[in-house]
Amino acid sequence: MITGIHHFALTVHEMDRSIAFYRDLSALHALPDRAVERDYVERITAVEGAHLRIVHLVGYGKQVELLQYLHPRGAARSRDLPDVGSAHLCFVSDDLDADVERLLAAEVGGGEALH
Repeated sequence: MITGIHHFALTVHEMDRSIAFYRDLSALHALPDRAVERDYVERITAVEGAHLRIVHLVGYGKQVELLQYLHPRGAARSRDLPDVGSAHLCFVSDDLDADVERLLAAEVGGGEALH
């Protein structure tokens, strides 16, 4: 029987930039990262020659897993929202206007979506 959710995973293009966003702007704590390749990761992803950098971030009682495909490199931009496989992560805020201003000041992408 499923009793909960362990983590939510996002594939990212620039791991260090993504870590900075989730750690510095979203107050998540980054756990030590690791690189995995071949064997196990090929089996679970079904991607031949897969080589990934993986970082788990924790906070608010949740865990986010960031995946960067070092090989093969994926597209630098995600697909459109209506496409199967698109995802989002929703944060709870007690002062949405202040958080939007903070994210805009940090030059986080998606500025138009934040307004």
